[in-house]
Amino acid sequence: MTDGKVNKEEVEELVSSYEAASDLERIKHETNERKIKLEARKTTIELERLEREQHELNIIKNTDFSKLSPKEIKDLQNEQKDYIAAAQDIMQFINQGFGTIVPFFRNNLILIGAKTGDGKSTAVANIVFSVLRQKSKRTGKYGRALVLSNEENVGDVYSRIIAMGKGWPYSSHDKFTTEQAEAFAEGIEILGKNGKLMVVKDNHNGAKGVTTTPEGIRDMFDNLIANKVWYDVVIIDYYQNVKESKDDPKLDIYSCQAKFCEVLDHYKNIYPAPIVLLAQMEPTVESNKKPYDLRIQGRKLIVNKATCILEMVKNKETYTTDFIVQKNRFNGDSVNEIIKAGFDKGRYVENSDEFKAKVQVWKDRKAEAELNKELGADLKQRMEQEREEEENNVPE
Repeated sequence: MTDGKVNKEEVEELVSSYEAASDLERIKHETNERKIKLEARKTTIELERLEREQHELNIIKNTDFSKLSPKEIKDLQNEQKDYIAAAQDIMQFINQGFGTIVPFFRNNLILIGAKTGDGKSTAVANIVFSVLRQKSKRTGKYGRALVLSNEENVGDVYSRIIAMGKGWPYSSHDKFTTEQAEAFAEGIEILGKNGKLMVVKDNHNGAKGVTTTPEGIRDMFDNLIANKVWYDVVIIDYYQNVKESKDDPKLDIYSCQAKFCEVLDHYKNIYPAPIVLLAQMEPTVESNKKPYDLRIQGRKLIVNKATCILEMVKNKETYTTDFIVQKNRFNGDSVNEIIKAGFDKGRYVENSDEFKAKVQVWKDRKAEAELNKELGADLKQRMEQEREEEENNVPE
């Protein structure tokens, strides 16, 4: 400001400085509000934990351990009746080759482990396909399946199962015809609309953490129970991708998986369907002779919580997959037993003589194709050599 005159640039600079100061104060205020909310949230979670622990300690202090109360006796009797009824309503696991080895009924947590590429996604599809084709002995209705996926694309889960029903191999996606694409679209509508198959991804309905956090999966089960939505199997694909916590974002992956294990242990006992959990495992090789439980990637607590553990090992040469029983509370005699399943167009089938004969035909065709290819290459090489000799054999 000079000679009593207002300088426009000075005024603009002054106004700008006032606005900047105002913005800074607003940002500080908003930041403080967020910090207060965050601290309040942390405090609430900690208080809830402490209250829960104190409540449990009070129960222990006030419990009569000298005998069972009439209520405890009645609860145990009902629990045993329910378990026997569930065991009698056991579903077929994948195919008849498994018999009744796998406890495929409620109150069971079945862990299926395999190294990358040995067929976890295929196992998911086969379990669902088997359930959808079975009628419950108790209700007389065909089965329903819920898949919580944090790995595979939702559309692929549906399409893989539809392809199995059509007898189509689900591998070379670029070779699907227009008619096949239409069949996939129609199948997805039928399965989804009728509630036969529900596949939930991590950001389902815009909510992140649905299938990758213990809290998301916990709330999913609570939602199902509150709304009386009963599936015949719940499949979670896969264990190692549950690695974050909604309640405590700073929780390390092992603590997070421990929390997830507790969630699974709780709901396997109260949700009326078996829970199947897929997991990554290190392969057994000459350089790695560790037992199966030490080869499961992530927190080993899941081994204690699972009632049955199967390890999958694929054999490309024989078109088979070995399902090795590593743990089984339902049938301890089956531990170390190997159920060998054949693989035919995406389906795990019984390793019967008929399948073995089919495999031999495939091997013969493959060998013939390789021989023709080799002979064709040799023939081409000989023709090129003869032509070169002819060209060089020109009179000077």
